[in-house]
Amino acid sequence: LEDFSIGNIAHPGTGWSESAYTSITNAAYDAHDSWLIRYSGVTNGWIRRVSSYGPKEQNVHILSNGVQLRYCRGITLDRVSMTNSQYGGGGGNGYMIRFNEVNESLVVDSEVGYCRHGIVQWRMENSGNVFLRNYDHNTGFQWGSGSGSSTSGRSSEHHGLFSHSNLFDSNVMERSYFQAAYRGDYGGEHGMTASQVTFWNTEGKVPFGSTNY
Repeated sequence: LEDFSIGNIAHPGTGWSESAYTSITNAAYDAHDSWLIRYSGVTNGWIRRVSSYGPKEQNVHILSNGVQLRYCRGITLDRVSMTNSQYGGGGGNGYMIRFNEVNESLVVDSEVGYCRHGIVQWRMENSGNVFLRNYDHNTGFQWGSGSGSSTSGRSSEHHGLFSHSNLFDSNVMERSYFQAAYRGDYGGEHGMTASQVTFWNTEGKVPFGSTNY
């Protein structure tokens, strides 16, 4: 996949709270667990120069999630920009780039922002991945009904179940941060999230918690 933009038309409904996705009466129910792009079982492929955008000149680019790789190996994401999710509630929403069971893959010169989580790694099958020269900004955020609000989740992180042996090199953070931590039984037994991870040459421009969105 290369050289195009892709986006969702914003949902006009209401009901965007953390657990709103569990009730069919809320707009979050419709947006829950949706993705702009999803690779499953792909090897030696790429996504390059692909960006989210807001149809009809809206703030929202993405109803919930951006790009997911699942059971993939040897994938390059090059100059990919995924930003501006409408829903960033619980249950796996508002993730811009998510690696599920991914090996020996690269994310380079890419952007994630205005979302719950920027870059997420999930499960022990993730290993040997490199995240190089990316711009990660304004996590812990969703557009919701239009004015924007904070989410309980934030950062780019090793989300759960022991991703290991990954490198983060020369990334820039603004109102966001990287995390590799023991999360115990939070959110369904995420446990030990990472081991043998290197964060190198990271630059932080504006600390998380600044309200100047």
